[in-house]
Amino acid sequence: MKVNNHPQTKLASKQTVFKVLKINLEAIYYMTLSKKMKLLSSFSD
Repeated sequence: MKVNNHPQTKLASKQTVFKVLKINLEAIYYMTLSKKMKLLSSFSD
């Protein structure tokens, strides 16, 4: 099986990695955002 050496497969796997990274970054971003919102709302009370 020399599928991994095929340039298109490498490109596809790179795209998948980027997609996963992007999703993880977005999740972390929204989690920190909601935490900040909770902190802000607790300060305003």
